Amino acid sequence: MIKIGKKGYTPLGILWIIVEYVSLIFFGLCAVVPVISCVITAFKTSEEYQQTNVMTLPESWLNFDNFTKAFEAANMGRAFLNSVIVMVCVLIVSVILGTQLAYVLNRFKFPGNTLIRNLYLFASLLPAVAMQVTVFNIMSALHLVNSLVGYIIMMCGTDVISIYIFIQFMENIPVSLDESAIIDGASYWTIYWKIMLPLLKPAIVTSCILKGVGVYNEYYCANLYLMDKKLHTIARCLYTFVGPMGSQYNLIRAGVIISLLPALIVFILCQKQIYSGIAAGAENKEEGEYGFSRKAFRRFIARRYDMDGLQKLALETKEHLCSTILPFWKSLRDNENGGYYGYMDFDLNLDKKAEKGCILNSRITWFFANAYMILKDESLKDEASHGFEFMKNYCFDKENGGVFWSVNYDGTPRDTTKHTYNQAFSIYALSSYYDATGDKEALKLAEGLFYLIETKCRDKEGYLEAFDQTFSPAENDKLSENGVIAERTMNTLLHVLEAYTELYRVNKSEEVKSCLHWILDTVAEKIYNPELKRQEVFFDKDYNSLIDLYSYGHDIETAWLLDRTLEILDEKEYTDKMSLITKTLTEQIYKIAFNGHSLSNECEKGKVDTGRVWWVQAETVVGFVNGYEKSPEKTEYLKAAEAVWEFIKTYVVDKREGSEWFWLVRQDGSPVEEKPILEPWKCPYHNGRMCFELIRRSGNGKSRKNC
Repeated sequence: MIKIGKKGYTPLGILWIIVEYVSLIFFGLCAVVPVISCVITAFKTSEEYQQTNVMTLPESWLNFDNFTKAFEAANMGRAFLNSVIVMVCVLIVSVILGTQLAYVLNRFKFPGNTLIRNLYLFASLLPAVAMQVTVFNIMSALHLVNSLVGYIIMMCGTDVISIYIFIQFMENIPVSLDESAIIDGASYWTIYWKIMLPLLKPAIVTSCILKGVGVYNEYYCANLYLMDKKLHTIARCLYTFVGPMGSQYNLIRAGVIISLLPALIVFILCQKQIYSGIAAGAENKEEGEYGFSRKAFRRFIARRYDMDGLQKLALETKEHLCSTILPFWKSLRDNENGGYYGYMDFDLNLDKKAEKGCILNSRITWFFANAYMILKDESLKDEASHGFEFMKNYCFDKENGGVFWSVNYDGTPRDTTKHTYNQAFSIYALSSYYDATGDKEALKLAEGLFYLIETKCRDKEGYLEAFDQTFSPAENDKLSENGVIAERTMNTLLHVLEAYTELYRVNKSEEVKSCLHWILDTVAEKIYNPELKRQEVFFDKDYNSLIDLYSYGHDIETAWLLDRTLEILDEKEYTDKMSLITKTLTEQIYKIAFNGHSLSNECEKGKVDTGRVWWVQAETVVGFVNGYEKSPEKTEYLKAAEAVWEFIKTYVVDKREGSEWFWLVRQDGSPVEEKPILEPWKCPYHNGRMCFELIRRSGNGKSRKNC
């Protein structure tokens, strides 16, 4: 019976008790229900999981198939061993370093003591991923990536929270103990080892619990630094059953339960010591002499682990650039005949006597020049020079001017067509090569091609497409598709814009700027369709569209390339004129073509081509990141870029040794075997540029070190 009165409960008190109990029950259920759901799901078959509610009991509690499959498929035995090794090593080193640092900072007063404490505090404000960019460079340079030893060394960094705990606890240890020991002849090391360390046992227990749980559950760095499956930790191995196309939650939850068992056993056996350690560690003062509270400290720690999506993308794509893309294209260097080999079939058979597309060679030269400017690796500069020499000596028509469409493996002319698209990509490569090396011959060649395009490859209405060797008009079969022959194309105009933007960036020519203005006006007035909020693709000479075609890849690529041109021009008039177009293109692609993990190719007359083309996925990542940077409130764009990158890593990247990316995969991620790995159009221009753009946009592109 509840009494009301001086010694009983008031109505307000009763209400408060009800609120307390309801809150406790609610938050208790929030903690318990997911665990119950996890246990229930772990015993369900895949069919049961898909057909029943998550809280529906399994048909059999004796179904241990999920546990067996999870343990074997994820190699959890090895992962447990790796996690234990990492955790033990990290805890030992962290405790030793943390207690020693705390001892020095607490017991010794010297100039800079407060500064050191504040520097540790300041370090906790830095986002973890922003720091990982530098850490990854160091680890890579020391050859510690994909090494358990390297991962342990990296994880041994003493957390600020551990130092805080140790310092706070030491403040309750009388200094008289130190003084008595010194009188008895003890050294500072003896005081630390025989007095401080034993007395810090409760604080060490608290620190080890916090650090140990963090290390045991750590996924991000394990995923980044431990690529070899044999090195996976327990948290990383659970991701075996997760992918962009879906997740096997019954296996994941079985794996979660298995991973919890060691921690549960340790807790049951050591709960008395754990509780006593935490209780003793909690007796410290609310404020230390260094002037920050626990509440403030928790905010600092939360900030420290706030991961920036763009930094994460930049770090991962940089690693992919160094480990996969660069080695593949380096391996295609033809030291006997010059340039780079031109064909590799799906089965990775390299044809050393295949034709060498001049576009392919230009794009490879551009790729290595930009890779050198980003990574500062002299070997990349040498690769760019190799491409430039082949371009200069074999791709240029020394009699009639311009660049051939292709040459034979030995450099003799093969297809002597002169295409505006091809001339533009040569300008693009030569301009970047000049910027990377300072070779004025490259700039002179680029400027010569600019004047050639402006005098021989256009009429009053705009740029034309194909010509024969002497620049007489020819049929545009090379950049016409979908059953039409176009006299003007959006694609050629786009890449003339791209080439001229790069040329203007390095030479600041007023003539080039004037041409950029004309192209931007043409895109806004003739290429962009404001009613359909897309670009038209193929045109006759009067810019009449020839086909109902929505090229998803070109539109997302155009959105960010236009913004790039606007950035280089830095003119408010054109920025105001074109920005709405670039935002609309991005928004429409997100709404219409993005399905949550990747981008379809195109839509012709209402029929969608659902193939996932390699270059379309690469341009989608950059396009959505660009859209996010232009409109930071559109966080869905950044999430979309991250999702497409996950799709690329899982399905588009060819995991076979000696390969790179598949040309085309189906909507379910399976590769189309009819498409080669390398051919005149399959180059490092799109995926390499994706990596470069993410590195630059993350703010880490100006002083990058070698891979």
